[in-house]
Amino acid sequence: TFIIDLPLQPAANAATGASQAAYFWEWFPRVDEQPAVDPLPTAAQDARLMVLIEDNIELAKYMTDKLSPFYRVLATDSAEKGWQLIQDELPDVVISDIMLPGMDGYELTRRLKSAPATEHIAVILLTAKAAYDNRLLGLQQGADDYLAKPFHFEELLLRLRNLFTRQQRLRNFYAQQLAHPELPHPMELLQDGWLKELYK
Repeated sequence: TFIIDLPLQPAANAATGASQAAYFWEWFPRVDEQPAVDPLPTAAQDARLMVLIEDNIELAKYMTDKLSPFYRVLATDSAEKGWQLIQDELPDVVISDIMLPGMDGYELTRRLKSAPATEHIAVILLTAKAAYDNRLLGLQQGADDYLAKPFHFEELLLRLRNLFTRQQRLRNFYAQQLAHPELPHPMELLQDGWLKELYK
């Protein structure tokens, strides 16, 4: 609630009142039309796709606006909707709050990392819970990174860049392994469950 106290004195006569009214509107001019707003730049169609799960409307809009010039962003306000979106779209990364109505971010991460179709998707957990136990629990569920609120947007961008760099290196490694099956590929060195099944 905002309370604004305007110390206006009653007019002594009609002439003075007219003068005061004009002076008042010089302070607060009327705006009849909304000024034109340039549209925010959007990422290219082939940019990385991310699903953002955040139930705070203002924060979700802020993050979507800031991330859209670099990535394609699909935002939702609950883990249940997010889980469905993840299965439908198979994004490159999921950024999720932990404290959500219904299913929380921990359960979403556990479900995502235990399903063969989604286990490769990177997960960044956002939360105001910065305690060691909370961070540990998120990492135990399979989260790739953990960022405590409030955070600097530049830090989030750097963490995303590092995640995508690591993903690209893995893609290159697996592509080389599949393109050259004559090269040695000891099964004990392969961490990817899907690739192990493929070789079998």
